[in-house]
Amino acid sequence: MSTENILPSIESPVPFPFVNGPNSDIIKSIDSSISMIKSSDSEGAKKSLLQAESSLEDKPNLSGAEKHIEASRKVLKEGDTNGALTHA
Repeated sequence: MSTENILPSIESPVPFPFVNGPNSDIIKSIDSSISMIKSSDSEGAKKSLLQAESSLEDKPNLSGAEKHIEASRKVLKEGDTNGALTHA
């Protein structure tokens, strides 16, 4: 049996148990945003962060995460990639 589709990549900052959980789409958007920021794709990162933020709006128990994503988007718009990574 191949583990190719169930294991996160080594580069993924997301711990394994959360990759396939109920919030996996949100986590994947955030993970994707981080990768895009690191590869200097700020426009792609902004879109991915917006997608994550939109998904978090319906989850009041994750309001802290939503605030971090909002902060990440804000500083990324200002050109601060280090700050965006810190908040994401």
